[in-house]
Amino acid sequence: MILPMRVEQLGAALCGAAVLAGGAPAIARNEQAPAALRGALIEAYPSVTRWEITRLRGASAGDAAVPVQRVLRVGARSAVRSSDGTTIWYLVRGWVPGLVASRDLPPQGPTDRRDWSPSPVDLLSARCAPLTSFPIGPSWRTRRETVQGSPLNQCSLQAMPMIRRGETVSLRSQVRGVSVISQGLALTDAARGDGIAVRALGSGRVVHGRVAQSSEVQVDVLH
Repeated sequence: MILPMRVEQLGAALCGAAVLAGGAPAIARNEQAPAALRGALIEAYPSVTRWEITRLRGASAGDAAVPVQRVLRVGARSAVRSSDGTTIWYLVRGWVPGLVASRDLPPQGPTDRRDWSPSPVDLLSARCAPLTSFPIGPSWRTRRETVQGSPLNQCSLQAMPMIRRGETVSLRSQVRGVSVISQGLALTDAARGDGIAVRALGSGRVVHGRVAQSSEVQVDVLH
């Protein structure tokens, strides 16, 4: 998940040392605060290509000229504090290139690049980092129900399982240099390289291993 970021040392770098020190004329707070915030946002999110900054609450548009003291917070909800102690809050959207679902997709359903279309996505509101291209490699499925227009991100997809729950699999282990193979029943779905719990058919014990290939699980010790 992408969390809002705190900026504690903007100071003179963003607002201008002379302005903060009173060595140059201050500009209206309602003009200076967004400019300072934009500078902090660009520094925190360099991949963003377009910004939308909307004031939520705080100082009114008719405020006298008051220097900005510092940017308190940057993110989807950002805050700027003026030297008189007033805090102004902003709603921020930052657009980056991405992909969105071109149709509704069911949970756990297969998906490929044809289900996704290029579109700008809001980086700051994303719970997971947006993806700019559909991943290559194994076949993929959706983690959850996906409505048309939803952005593609790192939490959207999971590899299609190589082993399904309830499937009979081979359990392979090395015992004193000897390869031992037995049978078990998969207790969960799992893709290649994933950890998986399997109930050994002989002893009934649950053992844990990793999916090596279709219908085969590598375990450390067989009981």
